[in-house]
Amino acid sequence: MFNRVWLVVLLVFGGIAPGCDDHNSTAAGDPDTNGTHVPFFDVVIDLGSHTSDSFGFSDVTGFPGTDISDVTVVGNGSDADTAGVSETLPDSATGEELPDWNPFSDSLDDGSLFVDGASDVEVTSDVEDEVPDAGETPTDVIVVSDGVFECPGGLGCVCSADKDCLSNVCFQTNTDSICVHPCVLGGMSTCAVVEECLTAECDPLLGCLAVPTSGACSDGNACTTGDSCKNGQCRSGVAVVCLDGNLCTSDSCDPQTGCQFLPQTGPCDDFDPCTTQDQCQNGSCVGNGLFECEDNNSCTDDLCVKLVGCQHLPNKKPCDDGSLCSINDICIEGSCAGGGAVICNDNNPCTSDACVAQTGCVYSPNALSCNDNDACTGNDVCSGGVCAGTKKLCVTLADLWNDTAKLQEDKTQGPFGGSFAMHFISPWWDGTTYWTYYIANYVAAGIGRSATGLATSPNGVNFTNKGIAMDIGGAWQWEYDAKKDLAHVIGKAGVNGWEASTATDPPGHMSYGPYTLMIPSGPNTASFVLQIDNNSADTKKVVTLDVFDATDQQILASRDVFRNEFSGVFSDQIFNLNFNPQANHSLEFRVYWHDIAWILHKTVAVSQGQSPFFDDRLASFPGVWKEGNTWYLVYEGAGLSSSWPGDIGLATSTDGVTWIKSAANPILKHQTTGWEKVNIGTPSLWKKGSTWYLFYHGFDGKDVQIGVATGTDLKTLVRHPQNPIIKTGVAGSWDSGTVGWRSIIAEGNDYYMVFEGSTDPPYDVAKWSSGIARSTDLLNWTKWSKNPVLVPTTQGFGQDGPSWLKTPDQKIHVYFRKPGNQTHRATLTAK
Repeated sequence: MFNRVWLVVLLVFGGIAPGCDDHNSTAAGDPDTNGTHVPFFDVVIDLGSHTSDSFGFSDVTGFPGTDISDVTVVGNGSDADTAGVSETLPDSATGEELPDWNPFSDSLDDGSLFVDGASDVEVTSDVEDEVPDAGETPTDVIVVSDGVFECPGGLGCVCSADKDCLSNVCFQTNTDSICVHPCVLGGMSTCAVVEECLTAECDPLLGCLAVPTSGACSDGNACTTGDSCKNGQCRSGVAVVCLDGNLCTSDSCDPQTGCQFLPQTGPCDDFDPCTTQDQCQNGSCVGNGLFECEDNNSCTDDLCVKLVGCQHLPNKKPCDDGSLCSINDICIEGSCAGGGAVICNDNNPCTSDACVAQTGCVYSPNALSCNDNDACTGNDVCSGGVCAGTKKLCVTLADLWNDTAKLQEDKTQGPFGGSFAMHFISPWWDGTTYWTYYIANYVAAGIGRSATGLATSPNGVNFTNKGIAMDIGGAWQWEYDAKKDLAHVIGKAGVNGWEASTATDPPGHMSYGPYTLMIPSGPNTASFVLQIDNNSADTKKVVTLDVFDATDQQILASRDVFRNEFSGVFSDQIFNLNFNPQANHSLEFRVYWHDIAWILHKTVAVSQGQSPFFDDRLASFPGVWKEGNTWYLVYEGAGLSSSWPGDIGLATSTDGVTWIKSAANPILKHQTTGWEKVNIGTPSLWKKGSTWYLFYHGFDGKDVQIGVATGTDLKTLVRHPQNPIIKTGVAGSWDSGTVGWRSIIAEGNDYYMVFEGSTDPPYDVAKWSSGIARSTDLLNWTKWSKNPVLVPTTQGFGQDGPSWLKTPDQKIHVYFRKPGNQTHRATLTAK
């Protein structure tokens, strides 16, 4: 808006506006030669000696951008009442003042007399030199300096066309057209900014004006900030703070370029605990060495994590806990722990066996009661590490052979293990417990299978079932129960394993573990035992199996299992994965469930070698022997194809519960011709000195007969050249079709064998029973002339599968299968 301040600025920079004549030679603010004081920036209306109504003043209200300062009326003080104005002209002699004039509400018409309230104007009389002649109409006069300028053509003068104006711009207001500065037409774009902190404004009467601004500016010094405009000048702000927080730079400010951060040398701290000898280099703090995080603990993996420091992560590597009484030591949660206890057992009841961490096993003679395994002694007691008893009268196997004793079926005891159908047993007495291994039949994938079960008894009467001790499916050196997995993601514990259900579980891993380090390198097979509740014919993927190397973080083998691969519901089915790990790597055997069907994961087992295996269908008819701290179990194995009709495998154990099958299995294979050309099986063991004797049956498609293989190593046995060493009987005899399953017991210098026999096949309708034979060398056997020792069946299986067992009361029994797959026993008694 046009105002007094900007007029002052204009006067300072430009003096009087060009193109105007002031008709007054006096200086601004000074009295003229007539003594008249004409104020700055006034609009002077000269009435002369005429009243205002005789003049035709123009309406100048609404003139764009103007602010009329002082309106001075000079004249002789004639009355203007005839024009209908509320005030009269003041008398020049009285010094009266005119009323205020608001240019936005009051008009300056003929006879209207007002003055701007910013300045009071005293009316004088000494202005006759400006009074127009009689009858003339005075012209409006605009004063922009200290003089009075005439119209026409000046800025603010009334005009009718551009040519009437010195500025060549005639502008239409609300009522009149007046001459204005050309910048009115071009706006601010025609006004150039004078300098920083000034801006250009267009005044219609005065033209382009330089106006002071506020706000930010630049004083030209890069070391100040917050510079601002004040009174048209740029004033400096506060000093710039040059601080980059880097100890490896020197911070300063240059007025021309600003902050300077110059690299410097010297020690520093990069705040990384994994570096040492930190030094400033090129403006950065650089570590020149690595911090060693060795804690001298083999059960932790030591590393330094940037910005964190030393980390000692527990591993699961093999270790040594320093004790001679532990084996398979392994790191657990950062400490070395024994994987198992050394079993100090010299199989001598007359020594007290113990283990001392510093020295190992110690066997100290005791004076306990014992059993010298001589039925004809009593009051046996240990002395000097040897068991000895007092001779007494008894019934012996020799008496049976001499027909002065008999095997009498025990009607007061049995059946034994009836709740779990224990039969074809192979017992072992360890001095406190009878370990009894038996055939355990079940169905998986719609196919009948037979594994090896275990039951224990303190007295040979009351048996406790321990379940399957060794299952089918290859040389299972390692087996893991899915319920024991500590890394389940989904699912819950079921009766026989870990289960996932579509009703409650999202897709995810049922099993993760167990991070075992026990799997040897080379070809291996993982066997996953699963069940499903719906095996419809669709091909939806139900689970994904894999073997994961947690050490190398890679999957070694993987396969998807589809619903239609299950041959039955709620029955075990084995899915194999062949893989080839590195030694001492941590392995996981994982089952990922896809939320398609209920799945039960029972176990996962690992076999050396790769499927298919010779015992995928049958791993049963066991024969057990214990030598020192090692258990040996031979068994009959048969596969799912005709290429494995029946051969003999070997497994070993340190506790009688967990069995590891031999990687050399089968240790004895049937021959393609001769008396064992169809299959071999039902093995049993005896060891004499350093020589092993493996007894087994051979089948040529017609007769089942007994042979033997010997050697000092069970994996390299040699068949006896006289095989079969016990042949079937003559036609029509009780054993004309079969001499098979057997058990051996020693008495004095003789060995007594009890074996099953049958008449000619077909076997399911033949008559079955058991008889005995005797030998002095385990190779040459003589059948008892009065066989069989058990009453034969009238038809079908029974009275077979016999095994010797001597109970703690020193009585000798034969445990056998009766018709209906129930185990009973007969006791040696005098006739």
